Amino acid sequence: MDIREILMAIRPLKRRMHLNNAFLCWTYGFILAGILSFSVSTAALFFPIPFVKDKLIGIYSFIISTSLVVSLFLGPKTVKTLQVADSLGLKERLITAYQLQNEKGTLVEMQRKDAIKALSGVDFRKLYSLKVPVVKMLIGFALLATVFVTSLIPTSAKDKAGIKENIINEAKSQSEKIDEKRKEIKKSSVVSDKKLEEINKKVDELLKELNQAKDEEDALKSLSKAKHELEKLKNSTMRQDLEKISEKLSANALSKDLSEALKEGDSDKIDKAIEEMKEKLKNADKEELNNLAEKLEEASGEITDEKLKEDLTELSEAIKSGNINSAINNLDTFSMDLSKSVENSTESLSALQQSENMAIDQLTELLDNSKYAVAKQAGIRLSVAPSGSQQGGSQNGNVQQGSQAGSGGQSGSQNGSENQSSQNGQSSQGNQSGQNGQGGKGGQGNQSGQGVQGGQGGQNGQNAGGGVGEGSSNADAGYRDGESSGGAKKPGSKKEEKYESIYAPSRLGGDSQSSKVNGTKNDGGQSQWNDVKSIPFGESSKVPYSEVYSQYKDEAMSGLMEAQIPSGMKDMVRDYFSVLE
Repeated sequence: MDIREILMAIRPLKRRMHLNNAFLCWTYGFILAGILSFSVSTAALFFPIPFVKDKLIGIYSFIISTSLVVSLFLGPKTVKTLQVADSLGLKERLITAYQLQNEKGTLVEMQRKDAIKALSGVDFRKLYSLKVPVVKMLIGFALLATVFVTSLIPTSAKDKAGIKENIINEAKSQSEKIDEKRKEIKKSSVVSDKKLEEINKKVDELLKELNQAKDEEDALKSLSKAKHELEKLKNSTMRQDLEKISEKLSANALSKDLSEALKEGDSDKIDKAIEEMKEKLKNADKEELNNLAEKLEEASGEITDEKLKEDLTELSEAIKSGNINSAINNLDTFSMDLSKSVENSTESLSALQQSENMAIDQLTELLDNSKYAVAKQAGIRLSVAPSGSQQGGSQNGNVQQGSQAGSGGQSGSQNGSENQSSQNGQSSQGNQSGQNGQGGKGGQGNQSGQGVQGGQGGQNGQNAGGGVGEGSSNADAGYRDGESSGGAKKPGSKKEEKYESIYAPSRLGGDSQSSKVNGTKNDGGQSQWNDVKSIPFGESSKVPYSEVYSQYKDEAMSGLMEAQIPSGMKDMVRDYFSVLE
């Protein structure tokens, strides 16, 4: 008789022991999940934890599933099962037979037969009951109920967490749209393989950052950065190359005259400036030369024309090496190529280059859509509304009016007009009326003269505000917090601004002159000051927005070329005026 008969006979007991162990494992896992979930749900009452419900479900799912897997390996050992069976009335017959399994003899055989006979009359289902840990399970369910109730308590932290959830979800949704657009461009075959590889690299970086974004700042920063990088991939015309060269050269005294000549686009002045530059190179110190070489190298890296790029690189290397004669020879070559480029500065892009630029524009427009969508979820007001490629929600509201009055040395009035749009939204009218003041000061006494100072100013404009839904924009949309004006708008609400009529300042561009009255001021004397009621400007003082837009733009562009402003800020100003068009 073999020991295996005994082992087969105790299998029902072994299964029941295994099941009891599993019950304990599952219950302890249930309690542990409740403790951890309660900690998280309590923390969510005071701190903005996004996706807290998903986290709670994840905790329970992970721990309970882990306990189920662990319970599969909690079956009792054979010796333990035999000992339990003996304790149920078999009086160590089974453990003795197990220990003598390798022995032979008449007594051993008799002992095994006795053990088998004793097992035949045993019903383990009656002798060994299943033990469900009821108390422990009740503790687990109590924790679960507490977690559920806690998760339903509304707090400001949960409101903030909800906003974060919307932002993260929106960022992921927009990343999917961007990926789809990238695939569409690839299928269309309108972009060269080299350009497509560069686009894919930038988009891959963006998608990675978007999927890792934890708040609106991360998402908007990634989108703005990606748009800037994609804009760099666009094919430039010769005119754009010349503007970039001029911008870099303007930062160095040795090449400033050449920069001015490039702005004017005059070949003769360019030749003259280069001749003067040759003389300056001979007398320049090492620091000036190194700075010039650096600017030339930067310009070479930003332009697309291969010939000019090569000329700038060679010239930069010659100056760095200190070989002025070689640099002068390179300047001659650069002068000839530059003159040809100026003559061809109006050349158009090839069909392929135009197609590539259009594809990049589609991507950047989608990035603007994404920025708007993310900012909308965060309750941030974009300075530029998106275009209508995305459908916006319909908003119905009442027109709000607010007024504000004030007085001072300078004042203005604004009249709001409602702007028509394709959406039904909230429109707001703002009315501000102010007073223009005149002030006079006069002094008499120990003075050789009298001085009078007075000022008056006016400003008037129309604006329109309308409810704006989700959409797309062709411009680089910045963002700022919601605003409140005159009590008519609540913080965080959105509006689209459009100024149709404005006062044109008489000193735009510095053409007019200021006048002063000479006088001498002493410690003595008397002075008077009178507050005069405002003298309102009539409607005739206003001019249509379109008539003065070009003046503003020209002055702004001129200021960009003259001032030392980072290129990124210059791009923002250019984008601003391009949007106003």
